[in-house]
Amino acid sequence: MSASLALLGELVLQVPTPTDPPFDPDDVTPGVVGFAAIFVLFLMVSAIAFDLIRRVRRVKYREVVREKLEREVAERDANAARDDEPSADGGGVTGAREATDPPGSGGDQAR
Repeated sequence: MSASLALLGELVLQVPTPTDPPFDPDDVTPGVVGFAAIFVLFLMVSAIAFDLIRRVRRVKYREVVREKLEREVAERDANAARDDEPSADGGGVTGAREATDPPGSGGDQAR
């Protein structure tokens, strides 16, 4: 075992240590290709953000319109219910007799 350790130690001593190559700034900069890639990425992210904002606005607008329509329907139903109720002075629904009279019986003529 000591022979193998001696051989391993001898191999480690014979391996040359790497020297750092000189620093070349062209090897570490992205260059024109890197600039173009980042610019294309920026355009894609901007397009996605613009589309997202447009869709969110559309959803909000539809919600506002839906609420407005629901409010109008509720108001119309409340008005219809109020019109169908007999009034406190004893008057009934106006036009009820004319709706039940058969045509030509005289109920649809002006009085």
